[in-house]
Amino acid sequence: MMLARPSLPALAGAAALGLAALLAVLAAPRWRDDAARADQTLRQRANTVANAPRPLPSVPADLQLVRALPPATQLPRRISALVQLAQQHGVQIDSVRQSAPLRLGQGTAALAAERVPLRLAGTGAYTAWRRFAAEALQQDDALVLADLRLSRNSAAERVLAGNLQWSVLQRLADSSGAPLATATPGSP
Repeated sequence: MMLARPSLPALAGAAALGLAALLAVLAAPRWRDDAARADQTLRQRANTVANAPRPLPSVPADLQLVRALPPATQLPRRISALVQLAQQHGVQIDSVRQSAPLRLGQGTAALAAERVPLRLAGTGAYTAWRRFAAEALQQDDALVLADLRLSRNSAAERVLAGNLQWSVLQRLADSSGAPLATATPGSP
């Protein structure tokens, strides 16, 4: 009986399998070492993250806003400073009208803060009005210019009549800045 002579593809396949086995025997320890180092690095990173100090609970944005506002007790001083600033810029204030304070938020979401509508009326040059409004907003972070109206009787007139509607933001006088619960009917 005669054995068939192996064909070239069969010899190439056998050689490839032999080379793969040799490669597996020689390279497998290195691959295991690389895998072990990668696992160790991954565990170290996981431990670092797990042991990292936890950030302190952040203060809600509403509470931060309220704490940053000036207290209501400063309102007279702030209005006086606003009028003085207008006069320094050449704006003649004819009237100052303060409306009742309005709470920020409603119901259980009401904040311990309020806005006080304030209307200033007067006369002055356009540049005086512009500089006054810009500097007032620059000096008081809790001041909002809600409306600005300037008018003149004729195009040649240099003096303008102006009405500025401000919202003066303030923290309630007796609050720490926390939201206040409102009483519901029938509750003590």
